[in-house]
Amino acid sequence: MSMDLNGNVLWEMPLQIDFNRTRTVGADGTVYFLNEGDGHIGLSGERDETLLLLSGIERIGVQGTHVSIPSVTVQKVVDKGGFVLGYPNAGDANGNLLLLTTEGLTSYKPDGAVRWNLSRFTSGGHTYQAANLLDLFCDGKGFTYLHFDGALLQIDQQGVVQWSAAVQPDVGYFIWEGYLISHKFDFSTHKRTLKAYSFDKNGRLSPLTDKKMLYQFTAGGPLDQSGGFYELDEPTNTLTDKDWATGKTKWRFQLSKTDIARGISLASFTMRSDRSGNVYFSANVGNVYSFDSHGKPRFTVTMDNGTIAFPDIVPVSDKLTLIINGNQIACIEKIV
Repeated sequence: MSMDLNGNVLWEMPLQIDFNRTRTVGADGTVYFLNEGDGHIGLSGERDETLLLLSGIERIGVQGTHVSIPSVTVQKVVDKGGFVLGYPNAGDANGNLLLLTTEGLTSYKPDGAVRWNLSRFTSGGHTYQAANLLDLFCDGKGFTYLHFDGALLQIDQQGVVQWSAAVQPDVGYFIWEGYLISHKFDFSTHKRTLKAYSFDKNGRLSPLTDKKMLYQFTAGGPLDQSGGFYELDEPTNTLTDKDWATGKTKWRFQLSKTDIARGISLASFTMRSDRSGNVYFSANVGNVYSFDSHGKPRFTVTMDNGTIAFPDIVPVSDKLTLIINGNQIACIEKIV
């Protein structure tokens, strides 16, 4: 379903329920549904956890156009500890889907045909094997970024390398509003450290020093639009609104001891905010909470579909909120 900012439905399309499905949203707004199977059996007959057979890919364009892409086997990333992670995939601003497959890095055109397969990339006298790719992501200008151990490459729509840059190992990266953002999660403290960089056409990285820009890009959570940012501490089930300049707490909300004793818990990945600074987050029992930027409760909604799940929250605007939990959807509208 596609909606405008006023909540009007532009188009809708029925989809089959498939729990073995991953959704990817491209930089141009195209939605890809990657239909996953149950692993891949190698030629030896043994299960290979590093490979995954996608039974098909459904491409839904921003105008509602539907294209089916045939089955393909993708390659998963294996970290230094030997743990099998996900498989790199992303949609660029030109409507192309990029996947790390057994053929290399594969680009699919908007009509579903293969644009190219590349098994290696060369830059600065170094050759990078596609099979060693850690991650990939796209910007709004049509470029794709390939993250290898210690190196980041920018390629164009044709797969041609534009530049390469040395980056820190064991750190993740993504593009946000034209800036390169690095992020590293400390599992001992449950804290994420983010840094922002600008870069030129040759890939020279420069740390961002403007404090307001740093606040905007590295606050680590949704913004309250009043000089603060939100943090949700999962171990204590506490939401905090902090001043970006001083780090001092403006206000906080914590689940009651009774709720915690009942097994209710919050998750930071559910947090959202809108253009007015209202914050939204959900609990594992189907509850959705919303507060304004001053800590005043706006609403609490319970969507019980009989399972333990965190509802998805889509703040369409500061006056319209969509909440999805399983096969249930609710629309909350503020009447002025």
